[in-house]
Parts: sequence; C-alpha cells; structure tokens
Amino acid sequence: MSKSMYGLKQAAKCWNESINRVLLNCGFERLKSELRVNLKRENGQMMIIALYVDDLLCISTSDERLEVEAKLKSQIKFKT
Repeated sequence: MSKSMYGLKQAAKCWNESINRVLLNCGFERLKSELRVNLKRENGQMMIIALYVDDLLCISTSDERLEVEAKLKSQIKFKT
C-alpha cells in the first residue's frame, strides 16, 4: 500500500486488497453476497468486520476482537 496515495483512483482498491489479505490470514472469509463484509466463526463465537472506504466496523461475540486488532495494527497503520 506504500505506493498508493489518498486521492488516487487505485488507493481504495489497494487498501481493500491489503486489509483483506490480513483478514484472510486471521481466518476470516469474505461474504460472496457482500465483498466488503468478512466473517469468522469459531467455537460457537462469531466476528464480523465490515469495510467502508478506509474505515472498518468490528462486531464480535468474544474478546478475540482485541487479538485481531493487534494483528491489524502490526501489519497496517491505522487509528482506533
């Protein structure tokens, strides 16, 4: 993502590819009906991450959200 800059047409695509790569490594899967929504189900728990432009919303039934947030912060620079 270091090559893209805000305001360029490809910046959103680059951001989306980067964040999806990290989420896939964390065990998430993208919904086929809505490509901006990622879902992870494990041990009766569920976590949903929805992407919108350069923001994300995390909804979880467990405290695993903190682990995913730490992994995202280690690989992608963002503010909480």
